[in-house]
Amino acid sequence: MKINKKDLLKKLEAVKPGLSNKEIIEFADSFSFTNNTILTYNDFICVKCPTELDIQGTIKAEHFYKIINKVKSDSEGNIDLKLNDNELIISANKSKAGIPINLEGKLSLDELGKEVKKWNKLPDDFMEGIRLSVFSASNDASNPKLTCLHINKDIIESSDGQRAFKYKLNKKIKEEFLLPKFSVPALLNHVIQYYSISQNWIHFKTKEDVIISCRMYEDISFPDTDFLFDIKGPKFKFPNQIKDSIDRAIVFIGSDDEENISISIKNKLILIQSRSDHGWFKEKVPLKSKNELSFDINPFFLKDILKSSNKCLISEKGLMKFSTDTWDYVINISVD
Repeated sequence: MKINKKDLLKKLEAVKPGLSNKEIIEFADSFSFTNNTILTYNDFICVKCPTELDIQGTIKAEHFYKIINKVKSDSEGNIDLKLNDNELIISANKSKAGIPINLEGKLSLDELGKEVKKWNKLPDDFMEGIRLSVFSASNDASNPKLTCLHINKDIIESSDGQRAFKYKLNKKIKEEFLLPKFSVPALLNHVIQYYSISQNWIHFKTKEDVIISCRMYEDISFPDTDFLFDIKGPKFKFPNQIKDSIDRAIVFIGSDDEENISISIKNKLILIQSRSDHGWFKEKVPLKSKNELSFDINPFFLKDILKSSNKCLISEKGLMKFSTDTWDYVINISVD
């Protein structure tokens, strides 16, 4: 059958977060096709996307995606796919390729329970809330509650023990749940509009009917962090030119949310530093304040903060607090 190449690639991209190269479960490294749906499942995340491609079976994801991406479509943007015994034949322009397909292969999705029939609307700013909150969640699997975003009514919050973040949604969510941090990247490439909760799973749906199901932790609760946000102390203002300095410091770190830059303030100067195996960076920015302090922070998150507010409070207990109308952020700093 003929199928639009760009549309197929878009749908393969949509389900990629459910893939895994590790042998966690059978077919975790494959695209599964059934009932005009593309599925992926790695035991933690399952992604389903509707497709016009009417085939049944599983195909190793890596080479299938690569060949679809590389072949040239016809003048109408289409490529031709058809089954031939245990191969899927791809014909495109003057090219032809065959990919093995396991016609008996099928993902076992029994754990996800019955198909979701009732969906609840999410607030319009839910995606922005989880995007900002994820930076402050922990990566320490030995303390799972801190590796989650806590969604409760109109609040999304996160904390790793050294920093805490609260985002106020513009509408309340009916149910309280903990969303594991590792699930968030699978959501951020979509516009999520709806959610539904079943036992141990939370399901999200996009306007294109892509469904992303994320495993949730059982029997854990998020700690109370309200006391951290009750801060009093002198005001501090970051100079505007620090944004360009942060951009330069980013050159020598990766895009991972564990990568930080160091900021120290002393003698009316801000020193911004970054270091990695690829090199190091230092830059001093003049400052009027007499404050003396130092802290490490994710530069991408700091850039987001400074877009909304370059003012903060510094407490005697060594906490720095940024606030806007929609969020509050507290970080533990070293006060010299």
